Amino acid sequence: MLNSIIDDIKYQFNTGNTVTRIIILNVAVFIVAAILHAYLQTTAYWNPIIDNIGLSANPKEFIYKPWTFITHMFVHVGFFHVLWNLVGLYTFGRITGDLLGDKKIVPLYFISGLFGAIVFIVSSLLLHTENSLAYGASAAVLGLAMVAATIAPDYIIRLLFLGDVKIKFIVAFFIF
Repeated sequence: MLNSIIDDIKYQFNTGNTVTRIIILNVAVFIVAAILHAYLQTTAYWNPIIDNIGLSANPKEFIYKPWTFITHMFVHVGFFHVLWNLVGLYTFGRITGDLLGDKKIVPLYFISGLFGAIVFIVSSLLLHTENSLAYGASAAVLGLAMVAATIAPDYIIRLLFLGDVKIKFIVAFFIF
């Protein structure tokens, strides 16, 4: 059974679109991090690992750990954190990919994530919260959502319990 699941994941990764690949990568990193956390949380090994993959708000730290500008976009700290980021990535990434083309997703994902990292660092400096860390694909997903809303503001998404809602209102809600 496990081989069947692994074969299905490989097939989806090889034949799916870019959004599918990013989702699979995010889930794989989440599972590895969850397993490491489960085994290492009572030891002194977990904190150095998470400190080296999360984005620090302290500018002095990211000078020595520049990879965290990328790694923080793939690390999530809870099940609902990864779930809702990936639901957003699936929804808005598919719309953006359909409108702009699949090849534009990766650059938009990374540019949005990097912009979110810069906003996080600047706002942390302004608010004097230099000891905090950023994790997750929230900025990348919001960037894809903003691109989709900019290109097709009247695109309609059917939401459970709310019905049809234009994408511009959904993104405005997320921003505020």
